[in-house]
Amino acid sequence: MQKVLIITTGGTISMVAGPDGGDIPALNGDLIINQIPKHYLPAEIDVYEYANKPSPHITMDDMVNLVRIIRENKDKYHGFVITHGTDVLEETAFFLDVVLENNIKVALTASMRANDDIGVDGPRNLLSAIKTVLSPQSDGYGVLVVINDEIHDPYTVTKTYTSNVATFQSPGFGLLGIVDEDKVFFARSKKRNFVFKTDKYEKEVILYKTYVGDDGALLRTICHSVPFKGIVIEGFGRGNVPPMVANVIYEIVEKNIPVVVSTRCHLGRTLGVYAYEGGGKSLEDHGVILSKDIKPHKALILLKLLLGFGSSIDEIRSVFDMF
Repeated sequence: MQKVLIITTGGTISMVAGPDGGDIPALNGDLIINQIPKHYLPAEIDVYEYANKPSPHITMDDMVNLVRIIRENKDKYHGFVITHGTDVLEETAFFLDVVLENNIKVALTASMRANDDIGVDGPRNLLSAIKTVLSPQSDGYGVLVVINDEIHDPYTVTKTYTSNVATFQSPGFGLLGIVDEDKVFFARSKKRNFVFKTDKYEKEVILYKTYVGDDGALLRTICHSVPFKGIVIEGFGRGNVPPMVANVIYEIVEKNIPVVVSTRCHLGRTLGVYAYEGGGKSLEDHGVILSKDIKPHKALILLKLLLGFGSSIDEIRSVFDMF
């Protein structure tokens, strides 16, 4: 019989209401898996209790540890399912997708409702994730996000709704496939540009969100008071920023620190189209890297990994240009 390892990290899928009525971590992995009737389970299941923490408590060190656990056990299991909180699930999925080979089958899943809520979604999501890593149809897809009977690419998926069970969507690209009662079905291939087999990342990388009327003073203060070796700027539209912010960015670039500009838009790529002061083309001409189709929070993950990998600014630019 095939074997699947469930790695628990916490999240709402492990929560129940506490004494004050607010949801808190409570269930261990065995209690979570025991909510699925045994006759539904299509494989032998082992549980690895990694953590039981809320999603905002997850760190990139946790992501590194998950990679280590998976690598140490990859020859013992047909696939891996990670239970995770929804808030930063997409960051963990993207991290794993960048560093793990696509012949290692991993599905991240979660729930939007605690275990004592009406209509709890965790057990079904967990079962769907198990079915997905066991299915021959998922061979070669590597890391996936499986929730609400839908299968998503870590590169495109994002949490879109604060409370709805259909929160995870892949805007513009659509889901990869579905989990039905009888089988797992994939409708399209997965975008996979590279794999960095690394367990290192640069901690001193920051994310700054610009805003209308931003005079650059806050960014300049940050630059003078916080040590960093790379920065992602969440800009507007095609990768544009206010002119005073652009001036601070140029000062950072002159220090040979990589600056990646992304966009607050949910869809579309950053591109050097606008040559006005602060426009994407002007920024590129001054040495700024545009993130292309990588959104800010995932650009942060990627930049940290690339710097940890020892990549030069030109190498970093070439990676983002793949998207």
